[in-house]
Amino acid sequence: MLDKPPHEIYPILNEKRETLKKFRDEAIKIGMVIIGPKGTPVVNIEENFVLIGIINRSIDLIGGFLIVLDDWNLICSAPIVRLQLDNLLRLNYFSGLENLDEISKKLFSGEQFGKINDTEGKPLTDARLREYAKKNSPGSKIFIKAHQSMFIFLIGTYSRP
Repeated sequence: MLDKPPHEIYPILNEKRETLKKFRDEAIKIGMVIIGPKGTPVVNIEENFVLIGIINRSIDLIGGFLIVLDDWNLICSAPIVRLQLDNLLRLNYFSGLENLDEISKKLFSGEQFGKINDTEGKPLTDARLREYAKKNSPGSKIFIKAHQSMFIFLIGTYSRP
């Protein structure tokens, strides 16, 4: 392994790294808003836990991404990016629902996300979630393309010196 992490060799990565840390901090703040102040009764418990689960996953993925990137482990960073894109697609789908109650209860009963049907009776597969993202978020093309890729090649951009 190299003695220095990529952001010390490629200073342009410092800003990107700080942006990721800010995203992680914002996710923590959003989670705290959902949970509410200490002693506050929790309403819509299933819905809140589904959202908290996605937020927690996002926080952990950002932390993991920074760790593997600092170790020059670009092969492991690609699946982490893919998992984060899964989060975005699911949140995009949830944002279009009037009520998260039904899907939350299904998830809590142990049903797999990809086997749950949407309002049109189609399973919520990755492909279906990408369709929703195209409809709901016209600016989502970049993460949809990345999500469709089996591998995300970072090596050509910032390779070991």
